[in-house]
Amino acid sequence: MHIPLTLSKMTSDYRKLIVIVISSLTLAGCASHYGAAVIVSTPSGAEVIDKETNEVIGVTPLTMHWKNGNGTRETITLELSKAGYYSKTSAFWLDMRQRNAKAARAEPLEVEVKMQKIGEQ
Repeated sequence: MHIPLTLSKMTSDYRKLIVIVISSLTLAGCASHYGAAVIVSTPSGAEVIDKETNEVIGVTPLTMHWKNGNGTRETITLELSKAGYYSKTSAFWLDMRQRNAKAARAEPLEVEVKMQKIGEQ
């Protein structure tokens, strides 16, 4: 059986296809990606400050996750501070490859920061 395909039917089908493709690409670009790190300091108990927001995000040892919308690596910059020790800034690359926070926390990047006691060389 041969069904004639009219120009208006073809145009309608192409419009639907274009809408589906554009919608898929838009939704795929909006998906969140996650990465996590466990921040460990020597000595432990240092405050961890997010240098981007200047907010204290916790105390070491600390497991933290971040998210972005494009799945690319991000530079994370933190400052660690503890009484009796010099503050120390640490920056690291974090792969945002996980699809959710739970998966990211299951495979965190380990970041170890050694702090210098004030007065010691």
